[in-house]
Order: sequence, then C-alpha cells, then structure tokens
Amino acid sequence: MSTQAHALTRTDRPTSVRWAVIITIVGLIAGIPFYFAPGFDDVPIGATVFSIVATIVTLVVLRSLWDGRRWAAIAFFAITLLNALSSVPGLFDPPSGWVTAAIVVGLVFTAPVLVLIALPESRRSYH
Repeated sequence: MSTQAHALTRTDRPTSVRWAVIITIVGLIAGIPFYFAPGFDDVPIGATVFSIVATIVTLVVLRSLWDGRRWAAIAFFAITLLNALSSVPGLFDPPSGWVTAAIVVGLVFTAPVLVLIALPESRRSYH
C-alpha cells in the first residue's frame, strides 16, 4: 500500500470547506481594526494575547484544512470553538461598546464556520 500525500484539487474540495475557509479569513481580517478601537486597551491582556495566538494558529491550520487534512479539521474546530467560548464572558461586562461589537462580529463569523466544518459533506473529504 502506498502512503502518498493526497492534496484536494479544486474539483474534489467540498463547497462547505471552501466557504468555511473564506468566511474565516474574512472574519479574521474584519477583526483587526477592533484591536485599535477605543476602549480595547481595557480588555485584559490575557484575553488579547489568547486572541492573537488563536488567530495565528488558525491561519496556520487553515492551510492544512484547505488540503483536507483530518487533523486540521479537528484542530480548527477546537480552536475556533474555544476562541468563541472564551469571548462570551466579555458580553456580560464589556469595557466598551467596541469590545461588544468585536465579540458579536466574531460570534457571527464563528457559528456558520463550525456548522460548515461539521457537515457530512465536509467530513467525508478529510483524510
């Protein structure tokens, strides 16, 4: 048996994976201005560092998810879910309206991505 690496081609990559990657990249880019918004300096440094590290790791994992790697799908799902859950407490005592807006935008981008990654069509394409 051969153990050749198998990268997905454009024709066999599910649409759900394509949309998940596109939505994630747009969401990450849309979140950048919030780091410079008024009141963001009141966010605990631990939350900011976690968010930045999660963003960098997500970008690295996205490349392997694009190639259809099963480990990348699992890691992406876990990191994205953890990042979303860690932002929820900020809704209850936000330092500013900008922070609330950043959390809501993040959650709006996160929910459909998690669904798209978990669809049967997507799961069948991971190897």
